[in-house]
Amino acid sequence: MYHEWKGQTNMAMIKINPDVDENQTFEARPAGIYPLLLTNELKVEKAKTSENNIIKFEWKFNDEKGGVVFDTLTLTSKAEFRIKQCAMACGVPMTADGDIDLDDFVGASCNAQVGTRLLPAQVDPTSGQTLNEARMVNNIKKYLIEE
Repeated sequence: MYHEWKGQTNMAMIKINPDVDENQTFEARPAGIYPLLLTNELKVEKAKTSENNIIKFEWKFNDEKGGVVFDTLTLTSKAEFRIKQCAMACGVPMTADGDIDLDDFVGASCNAQVGTRLLPAQVDPTSGQTLNEARMVNNIKKYLIEE
């Protein structure tokens, strides 16, 4: 795959396999322990369904099969253990006062216990039409801290 810039218009040309099956879907990985590599820049955002702040993680399975697993950590006192667990698993330092610099996660990798869960079908509330079928997806059960 490549990008080719066309003049000053900021339009990009990409190349894909024209024979790829457009009906292909992503299959969830079996539950297990996997090496992961962080692929997004972390930032604190407001949750869509509450007043809480959240951090969204996008992890690439760091092996020959590839794939992605997402995790959202909520900035609440109940969920602080997950944030600390993630930082420790990634080797990200924390100050004695509990400060963690999200920039220290850039390029982070760790091992995690990955599970599966059923993502329910999405239904249009107005028409009742099914938009997406229910499917299995991966989720992070626990970030593994190397001893």
